[in-house]
Amino acid sequence: MTTMLEFLSSDPRFIELEQKIVSTITNAVTTAKAVEVYREMQSLISDWTFIFASSSGVTPGLAVNKMFSCGTAVVSPFSSDKVWILDSKTLYEMDYNGQAKLKIDYSIALDTQAMSYLVPFLGAGSDKLPKDMGEVFAFLAQDNVFVDPMPYVIENLEKINSDEGRQKIINNIAAYEKFRNMDTGHFNLHGVVQARLTDLELQQSAETFVNGIYKTPDFADHVGTVEHRQKIMFVILLKTVAIQLIHPSWPHYKKVSSLLDFMNDRLNCIFQREVITASKYFLYGQKFRFFSRIQRNKPLLEILSELSTMSWDYWHIRHIEESMSLRPDISGGYFFTALLTFDKRYIELLTSCPLQAYATKPGKGFPHPVYTDLMFGEGTTSFEAELHARYFNESALKNRMANIGNTWLKKELPGLETELIKVLTTICKS
Repeated sequence: MTTMLEFLSSDPRFIELEQKIVSTITNAVTTAKAVEVYREMQSLISDWTFIFASSSGVTPGLAVNKMFSCGTAVVSPFSSDKVWILDSKTLYEMDYNGQAKLKIDYSIALDTQAMSYLVPFLGAGSDKLPKDMGEVFAFLAQDNVFVDPMPYVIENLEKINSDEGRQKIINNIAAYEKFRNMDTGHFNLHGVVQARLTDLELQQSAETFVNGIYKTPDFADHVGTVEHRQKIMFVILLKTVAIQLIHPSWPHYKKVSSLLDFMNDRLNCIFQREVITASKYFLYGQKFRFFSRIQRNKPLLEILSELSTMSWDYWHIRHIEESMSLRPDISGGYFFTALLTFDKRYIELLTSCPLQAYATKPGKGFPHPVYTDLMFGEGTTSFEAELHARYFNESALKNRMANIGNTWLKKELPGLETELIKVLTTICKS
């Protein structure tokens, strides 16, 4: 039997009300205020989970910010090492037991670059690690560190279609399996990475893992979805760079407004994190090191190649955030992921826009993130207030909601991509 809440949830008016309530809670000044609003509206949002960066609360395992002496970092999506979780389950337990027992699952994700740094030290015949890498491996060798290769796998999904590409991925995953089965005692004693399994067993495990992905019935659809979402990030970067390179003398507010107009009118979706990142680029130019390789005097193909790599960086951040919508098992635990990277430019990007709050309704729609940079809040400056009034008024929100499906139509993006590349050809070397 359909409940009243399930019946209402299909009504656009209810969806609009639901989003307003979620926004009010995630933008609450204090967790106490968030709880107050949640209690008042709990019957309408009982299936939502809210997570806040906090100086008190629970530590999400080892998926927290950590900087190594060699410059490598584990970067959490949040601005703090602790998080405060609010949902119907935790509130009930706090009310009746004085505290909530939380089951936390977590992982440390590796992107393609991290794999490329680590794999040479995991191959057959590898000797003792360089001193600056020993600290990283000592961290990863801990029994309670769970290394996740999925960002690397996702970025290379298309290559699985060819025998050569699939074998290369299998070889790298075999190295990852060496992490999962590392003889930590041997490593701590000798500083040498050695697995508890034979090379053949590691290879077989990797083959099972990769072939299991490749042979799933919906593999082709999954590859298409990943490529499409990465392409959206690429188009956003194309527009961002086109604004900066073609109109370097424009005032900051005009550059940000131009990007927002593009998202609002052409993509029917405001990508907040990407706008906040672009805003910093518009302010600091190449001093914002994530964009330091994007220069007018470079050949167009070189710039496009760099932007493609950067779009995957954007995508991985999105993936890390959205992974918190997962539930590790039916017992209702909470899942957190942090990203391990060796790229100092990427570390700057990751740490420049951390989450202050995050709301998710598992299995339904996209999560609701709120970042420490409150560009899209009510704002204290006239510029922020103008942005909020123009792009987040009731009419603008309804219009985007009505047309957002167009953003995900695959036939729309190639035209936008071609259009923006043509714009860049006017200022870049051929």
